[in-house]
Amino acid sequence: MSDAPRTPDVSDSSRPRLPRWQRVPLRTTLALAVSAIAAAVLLVIGVTTVLSLRTSVLSQLDAELARELSTPVAAWGDATGAITPPRPLSGTAPVADESRPGQFLDRPGAGRESIAAIVIDGRVVAGAVNSGGEEPAEARAADLARLAAVPGDGTAGSVRLDLDGSEVVYRVAARDLDGATLVYGLPQDDADGLVARAALTTGGAVLVGILVIASAAALLVLRALRSLEEVAATASRVSALPLAHGEPVLRERLPEELTRSQTEVGEVARAMNTMLDDLEAAFEARHAADSRLRRFVADASHELRTPLAAIRGYAQMLERIPAADAQARQQADERIARGADRMSALVDDLLLLARLDADDRRLEAAPVDVTPLLLDAVEDAHAAAPDHRFDVDVPAHPVVARADTQMVERIVRNLVSNAWKHTPAGTRVTVSAAPGEEATRPEVVIEVADDGPGIPAGIRDEVFGRFVRAETGRSRTGGGSSGLGLAIVRSAVEAQGGSVDLMPGERTRFRVVLPAA
Repeated sequence: MSDAPRTPDVSDSSRPRLPRWQRVPLRTTLALAVSAIAAAVLLVIGVTTVLSLRTSVLSQLDAELARELSTPVAAWGDATGAITPPRPLSGTAPVADESRPGQFLDRPGAGRESIAAIVIDGRVVAGAVNSGGEEPAEARAADLARLAAVPGDGTAGSVRLDLDGSEVVYRVAARDLDGATLVYGLPQDDADGLVARAALTTGGAVLVGILVIASAAALLVLRALRSLEEVAATASRVSALPLAHGEPVLRERLPEELTRSQTEVGEVARAMNTMLDDLEAAFEARHAADSRLRRFVADASHELRTPLAAIRGYAQMLERIPAADAQARQQADERIARGADRMSALVDDLLLLARLDADDRRLEAAPVDVTPLLLDAVEDAHAAAPDHRFDVDVPAHPVVARADTQMVERIVRNLVSNAWKHTPAGTRVTVSAAPGEEATRPEVVIEVADDGPGIPAGIRDEVFGRFVRAETGRSRTGGGSSGLGLAIVRSAVEAQGGSVDLMPGERTRFRVVLPAA
């Protein structure tokens, strides 16, 4: 049974479910939110409008009531008999003069629909109803009993009365007249009808407004989020690419017209395209690094196989050489030692490159005069290649760089060694050092040049690569070189904040720039 971890199933029932509101699409949430806000605002406006209209209509009725009740007392008194105490009916309670029914509505200016009653000691003793005709009609006191509770301070209120079997709402107010209270009212049905029609009209307008705003919000949200949908679709396509292995092809990008937008979606689109550019560059760098690593391992294996094969061959030969043949055995021993030295040097170079690449080797930067290092390297090269001519061009004053002494020495020796190993006898090799001409940043420039046949054009661009050799033309013997010397030079120079270049021209000239102390 495999112990590999099982990939969780996204449909697993044990997975916690998101709240319902988090499962609603964003476009739906936005459309509903806008519609709800618009509905609330329109409803508040509609209700406020209807209530304001009702208040205005009732205020007009109240003003009419106040105007009617402000009629001089004499006019009401003559009509009601309240100026001279009314004669009592059956019982002890005084009543108004009943010679004419509803006579207190039969007066100048009282020809519209109205109602009036006389209240004495908390009881309605007389009442009249004018339906708009010329003669007001007397109303039964029992039908007007609710008017007894109306205060006589002129405050208006609404009262529902049952007159002749039908309920009618009146707006009423009252005033005191010499011991009696006169209650006067105007019908409120017209005002209520006007308010009801206004409420119906306003409600319809609000409903239509909500529908229009909801539709417009849905269209606008869909249009606004269409760009986000494109962003999501692009992200989905990128996530489906096989980026974990092989050479990734990351060509997905959002359209330029979307990235030019100054909206938030445009900012997201620009950020996503920038991220995709960075990812593509990172994937290409990773693929190139993987390719270089595979090529490096293959080349290193090949390079190590050669000295190993020589060592194995001479070891087997040594077993077959008779003990008496001391000279042959000594030659075999020397060949074995030479192969071991070559393999050891190759392993050391590989380890140094690996450490420089991983920034694992801590370089101790300090002021170092490069002139003695150049002189030592040239002296050793002259001893190893006496058939070459070496020139040193350095100023009289010290040329001080801020670098690691051992690395600078390794850089110079590798460049000088590369010059004499790959050029024919009689070649002139020139080594120079001088302060740099860059004014903003003090530098030290080291150059190693030769007048040999030059590096072939086919490998000039990759001359600092690993296991790169010029096998024809420039190479003198083709042997003794691991192809790592210039790669070590570049890594060592860059690790110290410098740069190295192969200068253009038919001849070979390497230029190293290091920070000055």
